[in-house]
Amino acid sequence: MKKSIRVHSYLRKGHVVSHHSKVVNIKRRGVIGPGYKKVFTYLSWQPDEYGGQIDFEKNGIERITVNKGGPTGVDKVLDEDYESTFHTHPEMDDPLLGLSPTDLAESIKQKTEQAQMIISRGNAVIITKTPKMKLLEKQSIPSLEKHFLKEFNNLSKQSKSDKEYLDKLKTGLRSEGFHITEVAANKENIEIPIEVK
Repeated sequence: MKKSIRVHSYLRKGHVVSHHSKVVNIKRRGVIGPGYKKVFTYLSWQPDEYGGQIDFEKNGIERITVNKGGPTGVDKVLDEDYESTFHTHPEMDDPLLGLSPTDLAESIKQKTEQAQMIISRGNAVIITKTPKMKLLEKQSIPSLEKHFLKEFNNLSKQSKSDKEYLDKLKTGLRSEGFHITEVAANKENIEIPIEVK
């Protein structure tokens, strides 16, 4: 049985890594350089939630769409030619603290979306879909939301602190087939492990 390892930033085209006993071929990665990272960091400190899409090309970002929401959410406007979505979680110490069942359900059902980036106070978490998710993709959005809501409620009841909740949440997401990449605010680039089209 192959051991699970994290996808690290040093991976290059064609490297193969193990992900929960499944082989995942990371052909390329989307890179958000320092200039665009400043934009995302700025948005992550605003009191309202922002969201949108990131379309990568081989040399970086081709285009970004940005939509302003309110303090508790943002509507997604989806285009077929993108690889990642993003949204902010205003005033959260950790981007995953505001993760909702809808965030996960919509990500699973969007065929072209390979990853979503959540940003809070300059810190980013990238949630990438893996081949292990084929069974989840067959479920409806309401069914997925119900499933994740039940899981989130159980985690809340079992956890005595935010740190314990986050640790259990990351473990649970990985067991569902998501790959989690955390990027600290002080990092120059954000690398998203996706296949750039």
